[in-house]
Amino acid sequence: MRTLLRKYLLVVAIAGFVLLLAESFFYEGFLLRYFSITTSQVFWFTLAFIALVRLLTGVSLPIKAFSLLYSFVIPALSLLTVFLNIAPDLFYQNFSFQYFHLHPLPMQVVSTFGLVLLAINLQPQVLRRHSRWSFFVTWIMLLSHLLFFKWKYVGTWFWKMRVEDGPFEYLTALSFFLIGALAVQTIKKLHQLNFKPPQIKKYLLIAFFCMVALGGFVVAGEEISWGQRLLGLNTPEEWAAVNTQDELTLHNHHQILHYVYHAYLLLSAYCTFAWLLAFGLQRIFGRQHFYQQLSPWLELFIPSWHLMPLFIPTLIYTVGRFTVGWTYYGLGAWEETTEMLLSFGLVFYMLDVKNKLQKIVRPWLKATS
Repeated sequence: MRTLLRKYLLVVAIAGFVLLLAESFFYEGFLLRYFSITTSQVFWFTLAFIALVRLLTGVSLPIKAFSLLYSFVIPALSLLTVFLNIAPDLFYQNFSFQYFHLHPLPMQVVSTFGLVLLAINLQPQVLRRHSRWSFFVTWIMLLSHLLFFKWKYVGTWFWKMRVEDGPFEYLTALSFFLIGALAVQTIKKLHQLNFKPPQIKKYLLIAFFCMVALGGFVVAGEEISWGQRLLGLNTPEEWAAVNTQDELTLHNHHQILHYVYHAYLLLSAYCTFAWLLAFGLQRIFGRQHFYQQLSPWLELFIPSWHLMPLFIPTLIYTVGRFTVGWTYYGLGAWEETTEMLLSFGLVFYMLDVKNKLQKIVRPWLKATS
């Protein structure tokens, strides 16, 4: 009975996809003209039915179907939808329909339908099998829909989220504070490890994470102007004269601000591509004794490939700012958002470092001590 119900839910989900895709494939209003239904009705009634069945019976989509949708279909659909929506600006009007025979706006509905469908039928055991790939595609889908949210609500909800003292700014500050706290925890753990004399490796690692901790705490303070607006503090006239936002912040100083974007560019580029360096070294020197001794240390300094989606937005933003300008295609509206995503990526990197110390470095140190 449960197997039959799973298959029935899959048929309902496929029917919903087909109807919504028809609206994009033909023209907006196709469903209303030929079936007397709207995309909103298909969207909400289909998802409500599947959610109700999940709630009452605990039955969800078949595991293989969910795995395929989560790992490949919906992420690819999300990326395709993003491309279809920006293609007219990159190439020419009607490019998306001419080459793909798909209207961009209805495709946003199709992609969102897929994301909500996955959320309703979430099966954690499937995600745990390939946790890094699941993390990667999850952020691909979330960031794609963040783009849809921005395009639709750029002057209302999205603007309220990204303004000064808005949710994005406080999330960024909180993330950088957490980065500092995780770095302090890492320093404590390194201090407890026994290294063979000389202990230069230990001191280098501790020095590196001391810089990470200091940077995390300083950036967190800078993000909220050291509590200036919360405490109602005034900016001295001498400092306001050289500060782009009249705040008690160092990074908004006229002579420093430009270098901040250079730092973001270098950091995001490194975090995005450094894993390729590790991969190349592994392929070339993987069997060499010196590399086997060096590899655990490299693991601590190189963010994993699955974190890329959180660093790429900052990379695109900073490259765009230095080339076409921050006003092009509304790039300026993404500054706070990309900073927030960068901070999220660094938090996950520090959590990854914590796991590596437990699973890789510590056993290796014990074996060689």
